Amino acid sequence: MNKIFSTIAAVVLIVATSFAQEKYGARIGYSYNDPTGDGSDEVDGGYAIGAGVVAILPISDVLAIRSGVEINYNKLFGVSENLGNGVKIEAYVNEFLITVPVMAEYNLGDAWLGAGVQLGLPFRSEIHTEISGAGALDGTETEKANGRATFDLGLAIGGGYNITPNIGIDVRVVIGLTDISNSDGASINQYGGGLYYMF
Repeated sequence: MNKIFSTIAAVVLIVATSFAQEKYGARIGYSYNDPTGDGSDEVDGGYAIGAGVVAILPISDVLAIRSGVEINYNKLFGVSENLGNGVKIEAYVNEFLITVPVMAEYNLGDAWLGAGVQLGLPFRSEIHTEISGAGALDGTETEKANGRATFDLGLAIGGGYNITPNIGIDVRVVIGLTDISNSDGASINQYGGGLYYMF
């Protein structure tokens, strides 16, 4: 029994010692939203702009957990259609989204590679519809995006380069694993990059 407690104590000490070198920072990023799945060929891609915090938790000299929390303005996708006689209708879905990426990071000196998952928690999802060229009917209408999934889950793959000990750039691809709506089979893939500063 003493050996079990000694082993547990040793593991806790090693983990606590490695996490004592943890680093924290801030990140801003941009990504392109690429709809995929049912009906994706009928819509245009969107984008996301976000900012948040980054945490790097070392496990060994070459391995670490890279995580964080970001708040994003997210334009999921848009639809544009000419109805004839100069009448045009455009609709797009936008929202705010909290994202939590968690990646296992492999250090290559000043560069790193990582893979893991990203959880997205959307809120304030809205559909905006704009009509132009229809005279008195011209204008914009906004309504809640009913049927939006309560969370997104994606496979995150990326890498980065530390320009200085504090400043770095990264790229990230998130492959959507869940549908964005409760009523169809469309998901969103994201391709983007960011700039981070570690304190």
